[in-house]
Amino acid sequence: CQSTGSSMADDAELIKAGTQGLVEGTLAPFHQLILSLFGPAADEAGLILRDYVRHYGERQFRFFRRTRTVLTDGEIAPHPVPLKLLKPIIENATIEDDDELQDIWVNMLVNAADPRANSRKVLPSFSAILSSPTGRDVKFLDALYSEDVQTAWGSNQRDLLEQSVLGLNTLLIYYATAKLARGTWIDLPTEADWLATEEFEDDRRDLMLTLDVLAQHGLLRVTGTAFTVNTGPVDTPHYTLTYLGYAFVSACRPPKKS
Repeated sequence: CQSTGSSMADDAELIKAGTQGLVEGTLAPFHQLILSLFGPAADEAGLILRDYVRHYGERQFRFFRRTRTVLTDGEIAPHPVPLKLLKPIIENATIEDDDELQDIWVNMLVNAADPRANSRKVLPSFSAILSSPTGRDVKFLDALYSEDVQTAWGSNQRDLLEQSVLGLNTLLIYYATAKLARGTWIDLPTEADWLATEEFEDDRRDLMLTLDVLAQHGLLRVTGTAFTVNTGPVDTPHYTLTYLGYAFVSACRPPKKS
């Protein structure tokens, strides 16, 4: 019967051999990048990457290629990423077949690996969040972030970042200008004209689903604004980005040069 110490040593050798085989094979062009990202946990790369190379080699190759490109463009020398953050990013990015969503995983990894003091903070929970919404949801959140942040900073009122409360019609405009809508109702002058189109109601339902998904993950805060109409009080939902939402979108965007 083998001793525990001997078994652990054998396991370590197998991991090391697996890592070496990977970087000498499919992922050979990214040997140094993988070592930089894993740091002291580099031996774990063999276990994490092995099955994904076998089943998703092409997607994994693209992921590391894009990661290297974004690091180069941002003039970033990466530092090791904690394994509890690195592992779910690689696992989710590898099986992502949407190039735009995979690029968002790339941005998240690069931001996590950026050693600069002004690096965007990436929380371990961001991986679980990003693995749930659709590409449409994430694109809408990014568009909302752009509009909201530009409005707040353009007026030099930082408080607007937490006070900006948006109604459904405003959000529909963001949704359409982000090129997520089916129809061209956004070009019509009034809401009555919007309602007359076939696509508008479908787009509104899609947007409500997106808002529910984002709110479920804590990226949007939902409030109700009561007002009176002929039929009595009506409670209309309004939305605002949470601090978690701002941090999440920031982590999903490519880093800027220092």
